[in-house]
Amino acid sequence: MGLFFDSPKPRVTKKEFQKVRSILMSKGFHPHDITEAEEVFHADFDNDGTSGSGITTKEIDNGIAWLKQNIGKHRLSEQKIDILESALRGKL
Repeated sequence: MGLFFDSPKPRVTKKEFQKVRSILMSKGFHPHDITEAEEVFHADFDNDGTSGSGITTKEIDNGIAWLKQNIGKHRLSEQKIDILESALRGKL
């Protein structure tokens, strides 16, 4: 298949992330936790309105890995990181 026939990668769009925010709130996340989680993936929403906007599987992998490797640099516990990962993957 050529360039024009490749299907777009699944992504969590800005609109879908609003649903992720609701899931996280229902799981006991403080609004500051959600804001901090959103900041990890913020750059992926900057291209809003283009086919390339949103969080890809690889970007989720990278963001979650960073959060787990840098526990002392943010306020999310390992348990909350796992919940965040599950919520994001559920919207792919």
